[in-house]
Amino acid sequence: MKMTHHPRIVKVKYDTPTGKFRCATDEYIIGYVFRGVYCIHDYYNDRCVEIGSGHVYLLSVGDHICEAFPDEKGSFEQIVFKFSSDDLKTVIIGFSVGGEDNSMIERITLLSRFLYVVKQADDSIHLLFRSLDMLHGDYSRADNYIRLSLIVYFMANSDDRLLCSELSDGKGVDNSKFEREVYANIYTNLPLEEIASKCCLSMSSFKRKFSRHFHTSPHRWFLEKRMCRAHGMLITTDMCVSEIGRACGFSNQSHFIKVFRRHYGMTPTLYRRKYADNISVRMPSSLNEKVTVMQ
Repeated sequence: MKMTHHPRIVKVKYDTPTGKFRCATDEYIIGYVFRGVYCIHDYYNDRCVEIGSGHVYLLSVGDHICEAFPDEKGSFEQIVFKFSSDDLKTVIIGFSVGGEDNSMIERITLLSRFLYVVKQADDSIHLLFRSLDMLHGDYSRADNYIRLSLIVYFMANSDDRLLCSELSDGKGVDNSKFEREVYANIYTNLPLEEIASKCCLSMSSFKRKFSRHFHTSPHRWFLEKRMCRAHGMLITTDMCVSEIGRACGFSNQSHFIKVFRRHYGMTPTLYRRKYADNISVRMPSSLNEKVTVMQ
């Protein structure tokens, strides 16, 4: 029998820092931080995103490296929605039936194509999550869809306060032939001349157009994307170095190791070992953790 998924609400509390942990999920997560700071380690773009109290965030399906820090009073609290792609489709259908314009529906669909989205909550979102905190789990599944729809609508209404990161496969970018070909060949290890040919451009025209679009040279951009993917995979997967090298567009393992060492100052094996002690596959059991699941 196929299991039917519904949006679930989870309340999480900590009284000590968690350290870095791997959040591997086959669901989307929308969270609201009440107290403390929640960090997303974005290894693909080489930065750490700090999410303070009063902010709402969305995490895509997949592997993430996260960390939670209590506030000065020793408390970290957040409430998260966990929902499937089918739940998101239900939300989108609801907006379609409700007569929402296509541009908003497209923006909601686009949310699923980001690694993460972070936004400062407005008064309505503050009140929504505060009500969840006070009601202590007395919710119906239908109401959870309504609440999720309100939050998704808020997240999709992008403005200057929105912080997000596109997936490295380029699904979240403009769908022009040039950009499709560029993103489709990040990890194929094709010569630039062949990629230029796929874009129906000479090599000189390809380089000029590439510089206008990405504000850097093709060689530097492709190398940066491949290295970001490599160090992300070293930390979030158990794949061997040779497999990661191939997945990042390197047909030769020794070449991959040489390029990685030049970029990060150490071999892939040492890089993985350096971070191994700081990352756990699950929440550390030694923490004073309280998790409440509200159906």
